[in-house]
Amino acid sequence: NFTGPVESHLAESLKNMEEDIRVKKTESLRRNITLRLESLERLFRLSRFETDALLLCLLPEIDLEFQKVYSYLQDDATRKTPTVNLALELLGGSMHEKLESRRYFSPESPLIRYRFLQLQDARGQNGSMLGKSLIIDELIVSYLLDIPHEDSGLLPFTRLVKPESGFDDLVLPDDTRQFLARLIARLDHAPVCHLYGEKG
Repeated sequence: NFTGPVESHLAESLKNMEEDIRVKKTESLRRNITLRLESLERLFRLSRFETDALLLCLLPEIDLEFQKVYSYLQDDATRKTPTVNLALELLGGSMHEKLESRRYFSPESPLIRYRFLQLQDARGQNGSMLGKSLIIDELIVSYLLDIPHEDSGLLPFTRLVKPESGFDDLVLPDDTRQFLARLIARLDHAPVCHLYGEKG
């Protein structure tokens, strides 16, 4: 494991951040506030390791100083994001646990399958999985930081239309209005609906 002063500082920073997140999470849940990271954990059934790995990759998007920390830890000035090896060293525990944790970066794992993270070879080389850099998807960054962001790949084909009216303003038959009201009332979160047909 990494045990130098910088490594200890990183571990302490992560520990303090974890406690701060725990306190805020408890208070937010008490107030029925939607927590984006918790939502990802629940929807995609992420393990504690996977959540921590995601946060590890998110840190440079919050504070660029972590790029320097990651470069130092990996003894490579060009390595500004964590590699699989660094994630395993920081989060994996014993050698047996590290070997077991490699599965979290396999193609069928949620982090890779759903493209939360991408595995990138260093300098275009096709080497060991341990040497691959972990790159967090920009959409995941925007979602976790609550920054409105549209998928650039969808922009040529879609248009975001923000509602100007609320549910009470809709002109609907009474039975349809009552059905929608019952549907919403049964769900913890607003449902995603696909509406089709003529406009109006």
